[in-house]
Amino acid sequence: MPQPIDHSFDFVVIGAGVAGIMISLKLAEKGLKVLLLESGHFAEDEKKQKLNEVIQTGKELSSSVWGRKRVIGGTSIAWGGQSLPFSSLDFESRDWVEHSGWPIGLNDLEKYYPEANRFMYVDELNYDSDIFELLRMDRLPFDVHKINYHFSKWSPKPNFQNNFKKTINEKITLIYNALVSKIHTNVDGLATSLAVKNSKNAEFSIPVKQLILTAGAIETTRLLLVSRNEIHPMGIGNHSGWLGKCFMEHPCVEVGVVKTKEHYKLQKHFNTHISRGRKYSIRLSLSDFAQKEHKLLNGSAGIMFYYPDDQFDPYIEIRVTIQPPSAANFSR
Repeated sequence: MPQPIDHSFDFVVIGAGVAGIMISLKLAEKGLKVLLLESGHFAEDEKKQKLNEVIQTGKELSSSVWGRKRVIGGTSIAWGGQSLPFSSLDFESRDWVEHSGWPIGLNDLEKYYPEANRFMYVDELNYDSDIFELLRMDRLPFDVHKINYHFSKWSPKPNFQNNFKKTINEKITLIYNALVSKIHTNVDGLATSLAVKNSKNAEFSIPVKQLILTAGAIETTRLLLVSRNEIHPMGIGNHSGWLGKCFMEHPCVEVGVVKTKEHYKLQKHFNTHISRGRKYSIRLSLSDFAQKEHKLLNGSAGIMFYYPDDQFDPYIEIRVTIQPPSAANFSR
């Protein structure tokens, strides 16, 4: 076996996606020495993507393999960069949702939203009144006891690999093609080292002082479960037996088609808006009151405007005309 990597890092971070990059750079700003590990490289690789394969016992998650990206930048290389906060009820225990309730609340997270928005190049406006004022839009008279009429915000620079590649090289140590296969712990159950395999399947040992897992919900869970030992016979953090269960992504469904003769008014109130080079989307979400009254889960809806493939789309044509071809790839 190759010799252990002889470096002393204050923190080792697993996963160079959105969370891993932000945490690593923020720690480095404090003068701490950070090692960031990523199983992928700078581009998608079919062989590495196959490592995403999982056994599913419930409703099949179709995006479990290709919806998660094993590259530097993680899934940000493919996402749209939409920012939408939780609501307070998302964290509370609800008698109609089995096993619901979190040890933290929205108030614990809200103070971090501005910094997170800055990091992903999203403005610090709130998701409600500030944007209505910015766009000079009047609110439609929805019943506030049933519907929250608000916005989501989109990053103009959603690809974290493009955004931070240079800064990562300057401020932290990054090892790519580094697949973490197991976390080793001491008798107190604390992480002491990592077993890491490179692209040639050679295994290395990396010592750990402080470990941060940012590999995503599925991959982080997998790593904790395979790291079984005498101290953690069911996997690290799995003393309850619930680790890896009850996972659900955010499902997206088309529920209908809106037809109207007032096309301008419909688009004015419900289409995507652009202001100061940033994009904002209207969201219609179930209010906390409606969720409680009807014993429902949270949900958010919007109206998508599109042209059939065989028809002229003026928005697409304008964007292609005013931007160079490399910048014309965008989502409606």
